[in-house]
Parts: sequence; structure tokens; C-alpha cells
Amino acid sequence: MSKLGTRPFMISVVGNDMAGDFLLKYWRSAGLCTEGILQVHDVATPVVSNVFDGSGELIAGVASVGAVEKFLTPSWLYRFRHHISNAPLVMLDANLPPESLEAACIMAYESGVPVLFEPVSVVKSRRIAPIAEYITCTSPNEIELVAMANSLSSPVKYNYHKMECKDNADAVEYLFEMLSPAMVFLLEKGIKLLVVTLGSNGVFICCKEHTDFVKDQRKCKQTPFSRQLLEKLDGCFPSNNPVNLCRETSSRTCVFHLPAISASVISLTGSGDCLVGGVLSALCGGSDIIQSVAIGVAIAKASVESQANIPDHISAASVSGGNGGPAAHLKKCIHLKRKSNRTRSQDQRMVSSRPGARCTQSTTCSSRNASIARASMSTASMHPAHLLPLEVWPHLLRETTAAAPAGSGHRVRGPRLQVWGLHEVVEE
Repeated sequence: MSKLGTRPFMISVVGNDMAGDFLLKYWRSAGLCTEGILQVHDVATPVVSNVFDGSGELIAGVASVGAVEKFLTPSWLYRFRHHISNAPLVMLDANLPPESLEAACIMAYESGVPVLFEPVSVVKSRRIAPIAEYITCTSPNEIELVAMANSLSSPVKYNYHKMECKDNADAVEYLFEMLSPAMVFLLEKGIKLLVVTLGSNGVFICCKEHTDFVKDQRKCKQTPFSRQLLEKLDGCFPSNNPVNLCRETSSRTCVFHLPAISASVISLTGSGDCLVGGVLSALCGGSDIIQSVAIGVAIAKASVESQANIPDHISAASVSGGNGGPAAHLKKCIHLKRKSNRTRSQDQRMVSSRPGARCTQSTTCSSRNASIARASMSTASMHPAHLLPLEVWPHLLRETTAAAPAGSGHRVRGPRLQVWGLHEVVEE
């Protein structure tokens, strides 16, 4: 985050050992305040040892975080109440003991500060159950998402089964069908934003329509870096994305899919943390939700292409620009996806009657009693920066195959950012 121009105030604990001394020295060299770091004698600094397979995927891990459980108490957190209450965002990870998680959430809630919950692991992700009402945003992977939903439901009714798909499009469709009930359920529990990491399949961004929780509550000043980054992104893709175009009174759910950026993988260690750090930095710097997640995806790409957990060199130009940057992804955002429980005939009529849209294919999906109509859309009158409000699309718009009318001056691009709007998920 410091390399992205943000100066986070950290509250944590380290031991009085070589690892603790190294971390404190590193943080200070980055210009970060270490006032909130408790260094304890005769205690080992928290450490995690991971085992990866030949492709770089995590297959096992052992965590030793007893110092956090024992010493990161509510009383230590209360010492820094001023920092918490004046922060633009508070990020909590699930390594904190439950009583400390609750104390931090209450302090942030009383000051109107958004809270991001980082699940850490499947087991610890369940610690969200008693604090879900305070959580603004969370960033689970597929398995953590389901574990969190099940921790809040009785009896357990959400599940996820990994399936090998022939191509990325099929994988994304499968993940959407499998995970959407859990995503909708967590939003119903009060969480405003879900950033679900899908590995090589990208990220789902799930929220209620018209979600913009940071813009109204941001209390920090932009740094020169964040201003430069925001200008570059806005120059390529203005911030009036579909989330901000929707009605405030709407309670419908949107699921955006942002694909991963192709990368030459060296090490996957730290990529998830880099993604979250990039999202937080961008939100604090004034970027909107989709821009922020795109920046996080770009930082994660830089991480997996680096031997170090954190990329050595990051600049606004390298993050936002180029064919592989998030700006390039966002610039190609030209269509929406919608899932509804309408009948096939209703969807076909609405597709064909909508100006600028034409139905080229229609299918019905019986999963969870939801009907899906599929269509492609001409982009003759549509620009990426002027996406139509989601509430006018009760159907599912698939990959754009229609060519732009001759002489229109518009070129049809392949879809990159896909959007589902959920009227509702009807469960069996």
C-alpha cells in the first residue's frame, strides 16, 4: 500500500526476535508509523509456512499466529481509537481473536468508517458470523465465501464443488451459478460489497445497485500518486460505471466479473494480499469500486510475475496503462449480463423491443428455477462510459457477436467486464 502512495496505520504484534526486528525495520524504511505495533519479549513473531505444487498453487500451510491471538486484545486496540475513527477504511483480518474483531468493528461503526474483512482461511473466515452486521466489504475466495455464508445460516445450505472446465467462459458461468446464492445471502446479511477472488478466472464484484460506500465517507487527502493514478484511469474510463448509474432506492443485486490479466507466473505467494492492498489504496485514493478492483488485479499480476511477495517497482503508469493494465480492461467494458426469474418468452420480448438490442440466441436454465435469456447486442449507440442502468435490462446479454452497422464509426470489441444483475435467486 505504501508503494501505491497510501500510508496505512498498522495495529499488530511481533516478537522480540529476528523476524520482528526485520519487519519493524522494513516498515520504518517505507515511511510507515509503527506506533501501533506491539513488540513482545519471549514471543515468536507470527509466521506462516506454505507448500506449493509445481504450478505454484497452494496445497498446504501451517500458521503460527499465537501472538496475535494472545496479545492483540481490545485494550490494545482502544489505545488507537482516534486512528480507527478517523480512517477512510479499516481492514481487519480473521487472525484477530473474536473479541478484538468485535471491538474494532464497533469503534469503526460508531464513527461511520467502512470495514473490510479479510477471511485469511476457510476456518477463520467463519469468524465473520458475530460481526457480519458491521462489515462493509469482504474479500473471500470461492471456498471462504461458502464457509462464511454457512456460518451465518442454519442449517448449512451452501456448497461449492470445483469443476474442470474446457475454457474460461464456461468456468465463469459455472462459478456464477454455484456461488450466486451465497453471495446474495451475504449481501442480505448487511455486507455491502463482496470481492470474490477466483484465481485464474478473475474476480467477482458483488453488490447492491448504487453502492458507493467510500466516496461519501472518505476522509483522507489524495496523494500525488493516487491523483495521477485516478487521472489515468478516468482518462481511459470515466468513473460513472454501472454501479453509480443505478437508482439509490433499488435493492437488486449486481455481480460484475473482471477477468484476470494474463501473466508469466513465477510465484503465487502474496498475490491475494497484493490484490487487497491495491483495492484499498485505490479506494482511499478516490477510485470507484470497479476501478479499484481492476487496480488490485493489476497489482496481483505484478506480484505473481515477481519472485518477491511484493513487486519491487510500482508506478501509476505501469498499474493503469498498457494493454495489460486495468484501464485496458475497463475500456473494453461494453455489455451487461442479467439473470432473472422471468419466463423465456418475456425475456425474448423485452430483448427484441429494446432499441439497439437484438436477440440472436435464447436458452432456458432451470437451475434454482431461474430462467435465463441470452442475447447479443449491437453497440452502435453504446459507449463504454455510458452503460445503461441495470434496471432496464431484465435479460442476459452475452458475448457481443453482432457487427456494428456500416458507417456507424463504431467498432465492436470483445467483452472484458461482464455484469450480471440479479432480480432474485429463487432457492429450492
